[in-house]
Amino acid sequence: MATTKVSKGLIKDGAVTIEKLNSALVVTGAEGIVNNDNDITVPTSAAVKNYVDSSVVGGLIYQGAYDAATNTPVLDSRGTQVSVNQGWTYTVTVNGTFYGETVKVGDVLIAETDLTGGTGALTDWTTVQSNIDLATAGTDATAVRGLAGFDTDNFTVVNGFVNLKVGDIIPSNIVQSIVAGTGIAVDNTDPKNPIVTNDAPDQIVAITGSGGAIVTGTYPNFDVSAATAGATATSVRAAVKNTSGGTLVKGTPVYITGTVGATETLEVAAADAGDPLKMPALGLLLTDLTNEGFGFAVTGGLLINITTDPIDGVTPIVDDTVYIKVGGGLTTVKPTGVTGLIQNIARVGKVSGGTAGSLVVSSILRTNDVPNLAEGRIWVGDSNTTTSTVVYLDEINNRLGLNNIVPAEALDITGNVLASGTLQGSSIIKTGGTSVEFLKADGSVDSNTYLTTAVTSIIAGTGLTGGTITTTGTIALADTAVTAGAYTNANITVDQQGRITLASNGAAGGVTSFNNRTGAITFLASDIPNDAITQPKLGTEFTTSIVMPSLPAGPLVDLYPGQMMIVLSYYGTANGSGIKLIFPGGFDPNLAVNQLVGATFTFTGANIGSIPAGSYIIGSNGASFEDPDFFDFAVEIALNPTEQTNVNDGSGSNQTSTLSQAVPSPTVDFSSAQVFTKTLTANENIAFTNYTTGAVKDLVVTGDFTLGFTTGTVNIAAGTYDGTASNLIQVICVDDITPTFWVTISQPQV
Repeated sequence: MATTKVSKGLIKDGAVTIEKLNSALVVTGAEGIVNNDNDITVPTSAAVKNYVDSSVVGGLIYQGAYDAATNTPVLDSRGTQVSVNQGWTYTVTVNGTFYGETVKVGDVLIAETDLTGGTGALTDWTTVQSNIDLATAGTDATAVRGLAGFDTDNFTVVNGFVNLKVGDIIPSNIVQSIVAGTGIAVDNTDPKNPIVTNDAPDQIVAITGSGGAIVTGTYPNFDVSAATAGATATSVRAAVKNTSGGTLVKGTPVYITGTVGATETLEVAAADAGDPLKMPALGLLLTDLTNEGFGFAVTGGLLINITTDPIDGVTPIVDDTVYIKVGGGLTTVKPTGVTGLIQNIARVGKVSGGTAGSLVVSSILRTNDVPNLAEGRIWVGDSNTTTSTVVYLDEINNRLGLNNIVPAEALDITGNVLASGTLQGSSIIKTGGTSVEFLKADGSVDSNTYLTTAVTSIIAGTGLTGGTITTTGTIALADTAVTAGAYTNANITVDQQGRITLASNGAAGGVTSFNNRTGAITFLASDIPNDAITQPKLGTEFTTSIVMPSLPAGPLVDLYPGQMMIVLSYYGTANGSGIKLIFPGGFDPNLAVNQLVGATFTFTGANIGSIPAGSYIIGSNGASFEDPDFFDFAVEIALNPTEQTNVNDGSGSNQTSTLSQAVPSPTVDFSSAQVFTKTLTANENIAFTNYTTGAVKDLVVTGDFTLGFTTGTVNIAAGTYDGTASNLIQVICVDDITPTFWVTISQPQV
C-alpha cells in the first residue's frame, strides 16, 4: 500500500487515541521519561507527572512565616502538629522556642521527612540560625542564648563582651595587683601566683634608757626613743581565741580551754570562781571578742578604757582588790563558802563610770591553796582539806558543838559519850532536871537519894563481910552453917536477909495417889466421865491445862479424807475454850469422848476468836452428836495448850478445817533376813535402818494409800505403787554414807 504524505489535514475528534498510536512512539509512566530522551516519542501524562515528582522530591518548598512565641502554625509539641512534607520550609518571624530550642527572627526551619499530624520531634527538623549573638546574659529561665550564655548574677555582657561583676564572684576588696614597696620584692613570673619577699635584711633595734621606750615609724625604718614622763604604760598580753560559744566583753576574766592548732594562741572561755573546772583565770580580755574571734588577754599591767564604777554593783575606791566572781565576771567582794574559789586578779586603778577607768592586772594563774571555810567550821587534817561536819566552834559565845551546829553550852554533844578516864565537874544534871536531883545510871533521876555530901565510909550489914570501908574494899556475903550440895526433899530455914541458914534431906511428900494409882501420875481418858461435853464441863473438866499423853512419832494422816469440816461457833470461859465443828452432808464421824486427844486440828481463814489460823493439838473432845439446828453431825473440841483468851461466845466464819492423827512410821531393818510385809491403813512413809552399801531388802506392801520413803535419797528405777494389788518392792542401798537407794516395784501378772 502506498503512503501519501499529508502536509495538512483535519483529524476528526476521537479519531486518534493512545491505543491507536504506534506503541513504540508512546512513553508510559512505567517506562519513565528519563529512559526515553529522544525526539521521536511522546510521553503520557502519568510519565510526565512521575518525572516531575521525582525531580522535586526533597527540595525546599517555602511554606511561609512561623511565630515561635505562639507556635503558629503548630509545628512543635506545644500543640497538635500539622502534617508536613519533606522539604517544607518556614521562616521565624517572632523570637521564641522550637521544641524547647531558642530560635530568633530570621532563623529557618526545614522538614527532613514527611510528618503526619500530631507527630514529630526536633530531630525531624533542621534549624538554620542566622541571627545568633556571640554571647548573651540572663538566667536559666529567661536567657535567649547565643553562642555562649552567662549568668547575670555574676557576669555582664555588652556588645558581645563578657565582664565579671566585682563584689559578687570577685570580692570588692580583692587584690588585683601587687606593687613592691620599700624593702619588698614581687616576682610576677607566674601572674597567678606572685611571690612577695623581704628585699631588705632583718633590722636589729637596740632600745636603751629607763622607763620603757616608744617605737614609731614603718618597717624597716623605725625610730626608737626613751619614754618620757607620763607615757602610756605597757601591759603583758597573751593571744587568745574565744571558744565559749558566745560574745565575751572587754574585761571578762577568761581561763584556758586549749590551743589553736600548733600556734601560740590560746583558746579561752569565761572563768567562774564557783567552778573549779573554769579556774584559775588567765587574765582579762583586752577587747570584746565574738565567738571564734581572736584577740588578747591582759595577764599583767594596765587594762585601760574600761568601766570601773560600778564593779558587780559596788563603787570601788582606788587600790581595791578585784576578784573573780562566783558565776563569772569581776567583783570587789571576796568569795565565801566552801565552793567559792579565791583569785584576786587585779587592783582598781582609775575609778570611772564611763569607759575611762583602769585596772592593774596581775594574774598568777592560781587560786588560794586553802579555800574558804564556813563560819564555825574547822579543817579535817587530810590531803583533801575536808571541812569537818562533826565539830562546830561558836567562837563568839565560847561554845563547842560535837554533832551539833548550835551548841547551847560550853560543850554541847549530840550522841553517846565514852570516856576511858575520869569525868570531873561540880555537877551532872539531866536535861530538864535540877541540881538537887541524882542522875542514875539508867538515865532517870531520884531527888530522894541525891547525895548532898560526900560518902566517907561503908559499913557491912548483917550477913555481909568487908566493912567498914573508908577508902577502898570489897563487900561480900558471909558464909552460913549450910553445907553446899544437893538435898532430897530438902528442909530449909531462911533468915530475914533471905539467906538459907539450915538445910537437910527430908521425907518423900507430894501426891502419892490419884484414883487409886501411886507413883508417877499419868492422866487417862477414863479419868473423865464418859458423857457429852457441855459448856460448863469445858470450863471445869476439860480445861486446856490437861497434860498431853505421849504421841507416836510419824506423819500426820487425815482422819476424814475428802470430808468437809467447818467451824460453826466458838465459846470461852475464864478456864478454857470450846470450838464446835460441823460435818456437812449427814456424815457421822462416830467419835467417842476424848477420842481426838492428841490429834491435830488445822483450819484456814479468819481467826476463831483470839486464835489465828494454823494447826493446834486437841486437848479434849466430846462425843459426836446430831445438831438439831442443822441436822448434821457435830463435835466440840478444846485445844491444848492454846487457850481461847476471848471469853465471849462467837459465830464461826465457816473456816475450812481438818482433823489428822500422827501414826508411827514403819521401819525396814536391812539386817533382818525376813521379807518386810505391810498393809497400809493410811498414807504412810517407810524408814530404813541398819543398811550397808550393796544390801538388798524385799518388801511386800498392800493397801490403797500413798506410800513414801523418808530415809536419804530414794530413786524409783522401775514401776509404780498400785494400791489395789500386792506390790513386790526391792530396795538396794547404793551408798550408806550419804544414804542413797534404788527401788523397783512390780505386781503379780494377771
